[in-house]
Amino acid sequence: MTSRFQYILAGAGITLLAITATLVIGYKSTQASNTAATITSENPEESSNSVTASSLVNFQEQADDVTDLLSERNQLVAKWQSSVKTQSGWLHMKILYDREFDSGGILPNGHPIPQDYISEIWYKPDNGDATAQMVNLMWDIEGNLVQVATYRDGYWRNFSDNSKMVDIPPTLPQDDRFVAGNVAYNKIIREDISSDKGSTAVFTYHYSHPAISYDNTGFEGITIKGGIIQETIDIATGQTLKVTTTFQMTDGSKRLADEYTYLLTEIVDDVPANVFEYLEKEVDYDNQ
Repeated sequence: MTSRFQYILAGAGITLLAITATLVIGYKSTQASNTAATITSENPEESSNSVTASSLVNFQEQADDVTDLLSERNQLVAKWQSSVKTQSGWLHMKILYDREFDSGGILPNGHPIPQDYISEIWYKPDNGDATAQMVNLMWDIEGNLVQVATYRDGYWRNFSDNSKMVDIPPTLPQDDRFVAGNVAYNKIIREDISSDKGSTAVFTYHYSHPAISYDNTGFEGITIKGGIIQETIDIATGQTLKVTTTFQMTDGSKRLADEYTYLLTEIVDDVPANVFEYLEKEVDYDNQ
């Protein structure tokens, strides 16, 4: 979708971090130095080759661990996505975005996206017959409706600027940071937790990148060199429950960046009358 419509999806808050493929996978340099200390070869070239080989092995082992755990994560989420797609009703979700860095962009009507907001989604899957439909409502924390966008009959409609455009159908909300290849993680850790409410898998993702200054975004003195993302997933259903991102500063300190929480997820037979009215509502401007 173009920028006019990108902020009406659940991923609006997710893309706050602007993490790109420039992030690099790291490895423990201490492991390489320890290996070097045990080498007794008198041939400097042979020693250098041995250190390099050992470092490459450590690097590959960590890369394999990251790949395996990311695959485990995506298999869990795929289970939830598949179950939703087989349902005949509407998926209804409410997601709370709690953001500490107010740099989420501007809505099509020129208003800034609220720092904290609730995205309410009504989504009917395609099911292979090109009938995908969606209503996305953005609410501020005080309960005021900020923006409405819909998808039906092959068109996205945005009521912030009374426009529509042809585009691909919506898909289930997902965090693109966990799509293989989008972000290079140094390390991923999985911890399974059981309680009387069920079992969850907590995935912790570590990443690093060259220092990025936030001085030009209104956050003077903020320079980030990486971060930690923690995602909690229901093991039984595969649904993501909460995602928290913490920035790692160049001075060694950490700072909470954002957190989004799934407040409600349900399958219903039909949408309420007021939501259906938005779905049927037409706009005046076709920007094709």
